[in-house]
Amino acid sequence: MSGDGAVSPTLRRRRLGRQIRDRRTERKMSGTELAKRIGGINQARLSRVESGKATLTKVQIRKMTEVLELSSEQAELWYELWQEGDQLGWWSEYADVIQEHGEMLAGLESDAAHIRQYIEAFIPLMLTTEEYSHAVVYSSQNTKPSDMARSVEFRMKRQHRLNDPNFRYTVVIAEGALHRHVGGREVLARQLRYLLDTQWTATVEVLIVPFEADVYAAQGMSFEIMEFADPEDPECVFIEFAPTSGFLEKPSELRYYNNMWSVAASKALDVEQSRERIEKVWADLIL
Repeated sequence: MSGDGAVSPTLRRRRLGRQIRDRRTERKMSGTELAKRIGGINQARLSRVESGKATLTKVQIRKMTEVLELSSEQAELWYELWQEGDQLGWWSEYADVIQEHGEMLAGLESDAAHIRQYIEAFIPLMLTTEEYSHAVVYSSQNTKPSDMARSVEFRMKRQHRLNDPNFRYTVVIAEGALHRHVGGREVLARQLRYLLDTQWTATVEVLIVPFEADVYAAQGMSFEIMEFADPEDPECVFIEFAPTSGFLEKPSELRYYNNMWSVAASKALDVEQSRERIEKVWADLIL
């Protein structure tokens, strides 16, 4: 949950979308049929609403509660979720420079109680210095030069999640990321020193998979698993693949990525050993 205790609009939309899908399934109604009966919306748009990626108009949400035959109490709860989900989060300010999944990811991260991540190519965004983040964005072929400054600003704002003492972040990093000279040798050295010296308010655990580890399924991938405090909100997996990324939440998908993360974590050094490995790489850089 976000630091002030409020639930983000993103999570509200996700809750409403899941309830719409469940009710539609219970009524044995296809997405095409429901969209047609609501009017002003097609099946593709409805699918995005059910996944929390799009919203309805006031007329459409009212019509939906009628078509799906909700009780007056349940209809009012849906309307409240719709109102709250239609608000804008801080990330909406960057809609012109980030992709849609970036907005949704920032919203879900702001509500997650625990994020478990696996990353191989870079130091994870949550733990980067501004100059390291700038070097990553600068190297991206998906960001226009005129958008780079605000893209970096967006990335750095996502780190505010680490200001919440109730938040936990556990990341498994392949050792290669510690050796990749992103931004140059000096930038990388300062980045590694930052990892070693920074005391975050949140609980942060950094686990390094050493070069000498055996092969494992997560190699070559980048993903994060978000867990939420409210049991009403199931886990969600975000997978990052250039040039496309996406969210997964089917039980079979969650099991698959939870297992992959657990195996990767089992190959990693423990927290203290990981710190020693980072310290060694840093020391070699400043020689």
